[in-house]
Amino acid sequence: MSEEVKDTKAAIDYITKHYPTKKLVLIGNSTGAIDASLYSYKDKRISGLILWGPVSYLDQAARYDFKDRQVRDFWIKGWTYQVPRKSKKKRVWAIPNKGKIKKAFYDEFFTLDIPRAIRRYKRPLLIIHGEKDEAIPVAKDPVELYKLANKPKKLVVIKGASHTSKRPEHLKKTIEAMHTFIRKL
Repeated sequence: MSEEVKDTKAAIDYITKHYPTKKLVLIGNSTGAIDASLYSYKDKRISGLILWGPVSYLDQAARYDFKDRQVRDFWIKGWTYQVPRKSKKKRVWAIPNKGKIKKAFYDEFFTLDIPRAIRRYKRPLLIIHGEKDEAIPVAKDPVELYKLANKPKKLVVIKGASHTSKRPEHLKKTIEAMHTFIRKL
């Protein structure tokens, strides 16, 4: 993930160099919300931050993302597959190397501190979360981050939405919340 945070900086450097703007809003969804959280407080060019489906404590989120068999593989082989071989559940992560994840990726779940980053972030924050998020509990993670965040901040829970909801009514409410937030910056 720390490499993804570096990629975030490179993308923002490129955008600000080639497309100068007065407002720059960083939006991160799911794993991208982790990257956005960890990076945003460091960069004063960011006018606002939108976290969509974020986790709060990565050490606990490791249990959301990795099955027992995958954790065993990390410790024995040093890597695992993105989706356990016998699993029918598909992940949407874009992982190179034929779906192999190195143990270093898993290890970072226990070293990166999202709550600390959110406490250090001092500009407007919008957290959006699906009410029926099966991957990240709505009653825990987004609420914890919201409590830690500085003002101005807002938490929007999309009724009926899951973690990967693509239903038009859920996307419409998400986009409306983002639009309202950005317009007020």
